[in-house]
Parts: sequence; C-alpha cells; structure tokens
Amino acid sequence: MRTAKNLVPATIEYRNFTITTTGKTIKAVHPSGFELKAKSVEAAMAKVDEAVGPAGLGACQWFARCDNYATGLTSHPVLGVVPTCDRCAAFAEAK
Repeated sequence: MRTAKNLVPATIEYRNFTITTTGKTIKAVHPSGFELKAKSVEAAMAKVDEAVGPAGLGACQWFARCDNYATGLTSHPVLGVVPTCDRCAAFAEAK
C-alpha cells in the first residue's frame, strides 16, 4: 500500500473528486468543498466510493434527514432537480 510518506505530490481525478497527495496528506475534495482525508490513495478512493454511492449521485437530497444513496434525479418544488433515493422519488411522484 502506498502511504503519504512515500508518495510524490500528485493529483488524481476520481468520480468528480480531486485526490491530492502532498507531503504527509492525502485529501479527496469535491467541487462543492466536501473534503475527505485518508492514509493512502486506495483508502481515499474507497471513501469517495462510499460517499457517492453506487449510482455516483451521492446522498438523497429530497429530505434533509434522508440518508439513503440517490438512485436518480427528481424535480423538487423548491430546490429544482436533486438526487433522490427510490423511497423519496416514490413520495415525490405521489404528490
């Protein structure tokens, strides 16, 4: 495993995150400012995979307290088009 101690400075684009290695720090940063720290590049990629979910959309954003992974996009009456899970998408269609 390559840890930050033996890596040269580098930047990797992975699933809309920028993973940077500088000195002893490995960070994965999303364009929105969301940041993950890890001990290796592989661990950073695993954390990114966990954060964005299998569909690559991240967390459902229909309800503030929903913590499911989004599986699609749904038009929200206030927020516009947002990532939604299947449960929240069914709720939105029922309205």
